[in-house]
Amino acid sequence: MFVPKVLLVLAAAVSSTTAVAVSSHNKPNIAVNDVVNSTTAIESTTAKQAEIGCTYHAIDPNDLAMAIFRALDFCRTNGPLSNHTKYRFVEGQTMAYVCNYGGQNPCQDPQEWQDALDHTELFCGFGQSGYVYEGDWKKTYGFDDAAAGYCDNLKYPRGEAEA
Repeated sequence: MFVPKVLLVLAAAVSSTTAVAVSSHNKPNIAVNDVVNSTTAIESTTAKQAEIGCTYHAIDPNDLAMAIFRALDFCRTNGPLSNHTKYRFVEGQTMAYVCNYGGQNPCQDPQEWQDALDHTELFCGFGQSGYVYEGDWKKTYGFDDAAAGYCDNLKYPRGEAEA
């Protein structure tokens, strides 16, 4: 049975400094610099420019792992995301979601989900909700309370699904 890396969720502590450098085995070096309104710009070798935002809802790490597992299963089964669509995957009171602002976009790579989760936990805190918008890829990965809104900035969505 395939078990995605996201099931091995690790806590990341964030200090109150405005810049944090992160380096780990098999991951790019990431520079995190504060900008405005609890949003952070990051640069890495996997995405030239990304933005992290925190919504600060408590989320259950076990439910989140299962929601991400459902997302990966959905993405593998259904192929690339259609343009201008949003999808959410709910487990318990927690959801993982992806918003596609561009053309067809893949979402089945576990490393993309893991990187988004790592960046969110680094900036927002373990067990806290947030999102990562990757401008080069024109998509957002997010993690939040199941009752929260998601992808609200997606103008004129052409599709929406829940799995």
